[in-house]
Amino acid sequence: GVLSTEVAAALAASCAVGVSISYAGWWCRSKLSATSYTVVGILNKIVSVAINVVMWDRHASAVGIGALLVCIVGGVLYEQSPLRPSAAGADKEEDLS
Repeated sequence: GVLSTEVAAALAASCAVGVSISYAGWWCRSKLSATSYTVVGILNKIVSVAINVVMWDRHASAVGIGALLVCIVGGVLYEQSPLRPSAAGADKEEDLS
């Protein structure tokens, strides 16, 4: 069937908000370093969890929120491992000795 005016307006508003959020994310990423952008993303998740706990009475259990916080802390503590020296770099080091 045909969408009612209210449903079409809600769908259009949802699409506009989605495009706006996407644009804001790309704009923010262009203005910040990768590390700063990651920190902003983690803070966004923490704020989302806090708002969920405060606003709604049907939210995740204490165990669920604890598990989510463990994941967030893991994301904060994650660090990329150092790159291995390349084979060409290893050959150059051998030639110097």
